Amino acid sequence: MFVLTLVHLVAPTSCEGVRDFLNFNENIWNWDYIFDGVESFIDDKENHKLKFLEPKSDFFKRHESQFRKR
Repeated sequence: MFVLTLVHLVAPTSCEGVRDFLNFNENIWNWDYIFDGVESFIDDKENHKLKFLEPKSDFFKRHESQFRKR
C-alpha cells in the first residue's frame, strides 16, 4: 500500500480507482497508516469483497503523447 500512497501524489484519479476496486477506506491516503497491513484499510473484514473489474480495463490511462501518430 506504500507504493499506491506515493503514486497518489502524481496520479490521484487513477489511484482513487484502485482504492475503489480494492474496496479500501480512506485510511490508505493517511500517512499514519503508511506501513500498516491491508487489514487497516478494510472496514468489514468478514464480508470484504473486491469490486468487479471489466476485462481490458486500466486504472492508469495513457497520456496523449504516448499514442502512436500515423
